[in-house]
Amino acid sequence: MLKKLRESLDSGRLVLIFGIIYVISQVIIAIILHPVGTSNVFSLQTSFSADFMRDTLEAWRQSGVLAAYQQHFLLDFIHPVWYAVALMAGLSSVFTRASIPDRWNFFLLFPLIAGVCDVIENSFHVMFIGNADAITGAAVAISALAAWLKWILVAVSLITVIGVLVGVRPKSTT
Repeated sequence: MLKKLRESLDSGRLVLIFGIIYVISQVIIAIILHPVGTSNVFSLQTSFSADFMRDTLEAWRQSGVLAAYQQHFLLDFIHPVWYAVALMAGLSSVFTRASIPDRWNFFLLFPLIAGVCDVIENSFHVMFIGNADAITGAAVAISALAAWLKWILVAVSLITVIGVLVGVRPKSTT
């Protein structure tokens, strides 16, 4: 299954197209979130504290920037598709060009799992905005865990693409 996935995504054109769409989407999201501040959004995404979540959303509501945060979800629910396909195609392309053995194809799942985690995180945040009673320790922990897993898997995917491009190869076991 993963070999077939690698073969079907091994395309510089896919990397380019989905990479461009991702960048455009990211720029638009950044513009929408500008009033909120990207560091504030990252802190909210990755916090395990229900009090921090509740207090931050209420502060944004009071200052009038919560609407911008809420509006960004219109793009942010589809955004994971752009980066997941771009990263999966990038991994497929560099793995094929560098003759990386098929046993490493499980790395192709990392961007897909990251995208799923992003949607989970977004779903919780939309729920939190609409219902302050939903902001519980467990719900915030699940959301934060999804966010951290997303960021880690995206970082590992990018580092892997760059590493293979610059010549880092897995050790041969033969």
